[in-house]
Amino acid sequence: MNERKKKILFVITKSNWGGAQKYVYDLATNIPSIHYDVAVICGGEGVLVDKLKKENIRVISTNSLKRDVGFFQEFEATRELFDIFKKERPDIVHLNSSKAGGLGALAARITKVKKIIFTAHGWAFNEDRNVVWKTVVYIVSIATSLLSHIVITISHRERVQTIMFPFVSEKKVSMIHIATRSPSFKEKALARAYIIEKSKTKPKKDALWFGSIGELHKNKGYIHALRACVILKNVGVNFFYTIIGEGEEHARLLEFIHKNDLKDRILLAGNIPTQHEGATLLRAFDIFLLPSLKEGLPYVLLEAGCAGLPVIASSVGGVGEIISDQKSGILIKPKDSKALVVAIRLLVSDDSLRAKFGTKLKEKIVTEFSFEHMLEKTVEVYKQ
Repeated sequence: MNERKKKILFVITKSNWGGAQKYVYDLATNIPSIHYDVAVICGGEGVLVDKLKKENIRVISTNSLKRDVGFFQEFEATRELFDIFKKERPDIVHLNSSKAGGLGALAARITKVKKIIFTAHGWAFNEDRNVVWKTVVYIVSIATSLLSHIVITISHRERVQTIMFPFVSEKKVSMIHIATRSPSFKEKALARAYIIEKSKTKPKKDALWFGSIGELHKNKGYIHALRACVILKNVGVNFFYTIIGEGEEHARLLEFIHKNDLKDRILLAGNIPTQHEGATLLRAFDIFLLPSLKEGLPYVLLEAGCAGLPVIASSVGGVGEIISDQKSGILIKPKDSKALVVAIRLLVSDDSLRAKFGTKLKEKIVTEFSFEHMLEKTVEVYKQ
């Protein structure tokens, strides 16, 4: 007799393409189909939906599951998730992102789902917000953890924060580092030609290329990187900085670029389609920058490591579990534009140090962040 497949429903708030979406996509498309029947619930009709459908993964779209917070939206989203769980009768619900986690865990408990798993992709209360907002989000995070049967954290730092929650048993918390397979990178010359062609911007001769990839959101700290660029320009550093991604900070960043006459030095490239295929343009860059104010364990650092790039990153979240300061990259305090300038000037002036950091980081990614290991450990959680 054939074993009955277990049904897993992944739930995530937004259907754009970010770290949490990549995590859901990677798991949904690689879990053994012989044992599991997989579907994904998400808000909207973004890139994640397109990519999942190409892999024949069933998608359940919902308009009520949006990131914006409001009483009636939360009520409608919970009711809709309740109806979906009641109809689908999943064996496992795997929740991702803060809003989907809290509302999904409540709806899953009400419908008596046997196993509720929540992956914390960076606790939201670590964001740079006011005390009232952080307190409310902290309480919601505790409630989500209590309603879930298992909480997966993607870094040791978040695991420590989770087991410190009141009434949350250490036994229900599993730490599983995210991981990724190496993207199919374009060679440096081709990647640069692609960026120049798409942007119609031509860097100065012999400029050193810096790069970042990520949503244009306040949490990514790009404004602090741009402030560093003003200083670099004033001291005569020849550079070209490309940020791949789109988001709510676009207008603010563009205004800063124009105000400080950086139009020929900085490119807001938007959502270049190749980003959705695994950051294939990373080898266009000489140095990768991650000036974030808040992170969980960023995929883009793993991808930059696979590309052999030297990295300068804010020491936030689980970044220090990827980058060893002054050994496989440089860590700086968030919001510290002057420290970023010092780090950039050090790497700009030392080709051998850039090569050393890039090699060391690549070795660490290959040996410590295996995709097969991540998948195996996650499936073990499903079997518990």
